[in-house]
Order: sequence, then structure tokens, then C-alpha cells
Amino acid sequence: MDIQTIKSLNVAELREKLSELGLNTTGLKAGLQERLINHFGLQADVESVSDRSEYEDATVPEVSRSGSMFTLKDISDSLSFSGSDSLSIRQWVDEFEENAEVVGWNNIQKFIYGKQLLKGAARLFVRGQVGLRDWDSLKGALVAEFGESLSSIEIHRLLRNRRKGDNETFREYLYTLMEIGKPIDLDVASLLEYFIEGIPDSKSSKSNLYQAKTIAEMKDQIKIYEKQDQGITMEIV
Repeated sequence: MDIQTIKSLNVAELREKLSELGLNTTGLKAGLQERLINHFGLQADVESVSDRSEYEDATVPEVSRSGSMFTLKDISDSLSFSGSDSLSIRQWVDEFEENAEVVGWNNIQKFIYGKQLLKGAARLFVRGQVGLRDWDSLKGALVAEFGESLSSIEIHRLLRNRRKGDNETFREYLYTLMEIGKPIDLDVASLLEYFIEGIPDSKSSKSNLYQAKTIAEMKDQIKIYEKQDQGITMEIV
């Protein structure tokens, strides 16, 4: 896959491709493009990706006369949810609520704007529901209807097949695994095991990583591992 192909994909297609590769599917369009470009080790020109606004596909934000309220236009169209793309309902809810908190929406605004961001099957589903009068009831109905479709076995398969990319930092790799395992509340021990196994190196070279029992400990061990790896590289050179 080349840069032009990646740039031609819309948000749903980008997320679908990222999901196939076992990569994090959350974020805005520019971030999704950059994630794919980094995964394939491509060199992106500065103008095409790096310096593009995250809101390139969103309409221009509007602010009320008081200057203190934001409208739906402040949220990128990458936050729409149809129920049929690679973005899970729980991921969409998390992203929507994070953005809503930033722009200061109250419960009623979240209810109104949340409904407007729905498309396809999700929009049709909500139209047929009775008694949805606030964000909490809307969120509950959507989660119940479009809850995670991936089974525990499928998620473990994704984690087992996921490998750290050459252009991916250890933290990016770790956070991606955490995101994949979130729907099944993956335990820390299993997460760390998948993390270590996905690093393309011998077990002896990764021996210090096996000492970590928590996420915080793993981050500390990663620093040690990176220093060891850099030392070996310098000796070879």
C-alpha cells in the first residue's frame, strides 16, 4: 500500500484497514492516515499528512455570540457511528464523551448531537426506539444493540497475531494491545505476555521484560530493554 492509496481512503475505510492489521482504530482522519503510513514504513510529505489539520474533513467550527458554547461542527465527521464499520460502539461512546467534555456539552446537548452523529443502521435503530430522552438512555440503547460482536476467542487471536511494527514505539504498541483487549477486560498478565511475544527478538534478549508484573513495571523494563538494544547495535556498528 502506498501513500496515495492511504490518502484516498475515507475514515471508515481507514479504520477497516487498521482493524485488519490489528492497529488502533480510534482518532481523527489525519491520525488514522499517519498510523497506516508509519505501519508500512512510508515517507509522507509534510504537507500531505504531518501538518494537516485534524479537522480537515469537519466543517468550520461555530461559536455562539457569548463565545462560550460550541456546536456540533466542532466535532469531526470521523466521530459518526453507523453500527456497521470497524469502530465499536464502546470506542465511539468513549471518543464522543471525551470530545463532549472538552467542548463543554451538557447531558441534553450530548443527547441531541449524539443522535445527529448516527448514520445508517444506528440512525434507523434510534428512530424506532421510544423513551430516549437523554444521553444516558441513548447510550444505553446503542450499547445494548450494537455491543461488541467480536468473541473472546477472536480478540485473543488478534492479540496473538499482532506484532510490533518497525516504525512503532513500544508505548504505541502497548497501548494498541490495551485497546484491542478492552472489550473483554483482558487481564494484565495476558496483556504483558502478548506484548512481549509480539516483539521481534529472542527470548533471552527480552528476558528482563518477563520480570514486569504491572503496566508501570513494564514501562520501566522497556527503558532498560531499549538501552540494552541500543548498546548491542552500537557494538555491531
